[in-house]
Formats: sequence, structure tokens, C-alpha cells
Amino acid sequence: MIKKENIVRILNPKQAGLYVKNGVKPIDLEYTDALVFIFEKNEITAELHKKWLNRELY
Repeated sequence: MIKKENIVRILNPKQAGLYVKNGVKPIDLEYTDALVFIFEKNEITAELHKKWLNRELY
């Protein structure tokens, strides 16, 4: 089981889709009021997050 501090929850389906497009697959899905994509927090997801914030993730 992965600890809570080692996961990233993404609500934005476009952002989650771009993570998948760039080779990172979600480890789980949740549904509360929206679909939540859960990814493992690591160097790759950190880099993708930086690119997302800088509008450089395609």
C-alpha cells in the first residue's frame, strides 16, 4: 500500500490525460463528486506538474 504522502490526486481530466499521454498511468481512481485520478508521487510526476504549471505539458 502506498502512503498518502506519496500520492497525487488530480481532478482535472485534461491534466490527468496528459500525464497518461506522457507515460504515467494512474494507480487508482476515486469518485466523490467528481472522478479523481490518483498517481504515485515521484520525479516524473513532479516534472510533469512543473510543465503543467508552466503550460508546457502537451
